[in-house]
Amino acid sequence: MKKEKNKKIIILSSIIVLLIAGLTLLIAFLFFPRPITRDEDVTLHIYIHFSDPLRLKKIGEEIELFTELEPRFHLVLHNLPFSRLHRDFQSGELNPPADILVTSAPALYDKNTFLKEPIPWAGRLWTLYYNKNALKKIGIDPENGKDKVSIDFAGGEISREELEETFTGLKEAGITPITLGAQYGWPLAAWIQHLTAFEGGVTEAKEMLSDSFDIASPAINMAIKDFSSFIEKGWVWEEYLARDWPGALKPLIEGKTAFCLLSENLITSIPWEKRSQIGFLPFPGSASGGQTRWAVGSLIYLGIPADVESPEDAQKVLDFLTSPGTTDRLSKNLLLPFFSFESGSRLQNNNPLTPPLLIPSITSRTDSPVIREIKRKISEVSRSPE
Repeated sequence: MKKEKNKKIIILSSIIVLLIAGLTLLIAFLFFPRPITRDEDVTLHIYIHFSDPLRLKKIGEEIELFTELEPRFHLVLHNLPFSRLHRDFQSGELNPPADILVTSAPALYDKNTFLKEPIPWAGRLWTLYYNKNALKKIGIDPENGKDKVSIDFAGGEISREELEETFTGLKEAGITPITLGAQYGWPLAAWIQHLTAFEGGVTEAKEMLSDSFDIASPAINMAIKDFSSFIEKGWVWEEYLARDWPGALKPLIEGKTAFCLLSENLITSIPWEKRSQIGFLPFPGSASGGQTRWAVGSLIYLGIPADVESPEDAQKVLDFLTSPGTTDRLSKNLLLPFFSFESGSRLQNNNPLTPPLLIPSITSRTDSPVIREIKRKISEVSRSPE
């Protein structure tokens, strides 16, 4: 009898243990799901700050292509204004957090912000904005003109003499040749760089603003004197020199000035109804060997934040976005420079649809000693007697 009672107790205890174990497994399954492995579906968030709808569309198509090749990936593309993206990322308020971040200013972030140093992915093209009607008033039409000056402007092969003759003609017609918003330094530096290309060639212009660049070089000193003479001759709308770069577009839009050197993305600062009157030219002096070479004025980088949950997956997506196939398609579809770092030539791709790097990034050196020295020298040259 006692044995039978003990047997029942053992059976009952076993049932209770099994029930507890089963209940524990059920709770674990319901409330503590298994950790995601690389073989399972993964969602990654990519943050960019592009205002051009076509660029967004083409990048979206590349992301769709990647997800077709890698079905377990779900990629979400977020587009925010640069200032908001930078602010929210820095403060940790970006929701959902970024797995890949596009930024034009990696120097703004702490060195430990990213897993690896962000790599250049795309460039903004420096273009010479021009008012079509202003140039037509002096007989120049880069779009349809058959005369040498019009053709040379369109090809980026205008000579120094032709450029100055154009400026003189515009001034005589009551049109100020140049509007420039130099509040942040780099648009002024861009003019000096391009004028340096006239004086010292593309190689010297390319090296300008690097840490080892010689501010006393003959070419840059000549370029500084040249720009100072532009101011003295009334070729620069001085009222707008102290404004920011979109602010300086006002006289160009109104046809009171003819030219403004800016990056291509600033077309968004021009009202839709006015854009048909604004054209874009390669900057004079940027052509080489008969082939137009647009100048890359600032770079856009791709980086993986240090705190991502799945760094290997994020790296796989970044590798795809920077692959030769992806960057070639984006360059051809957008006529903008997208860079691949697997080709060996890095930024010096000979493909004419992927413009080579003529000028290093300027934006990260906005308040550099070199730019401050350029401003000082221009001020001194402008005030000095002949």
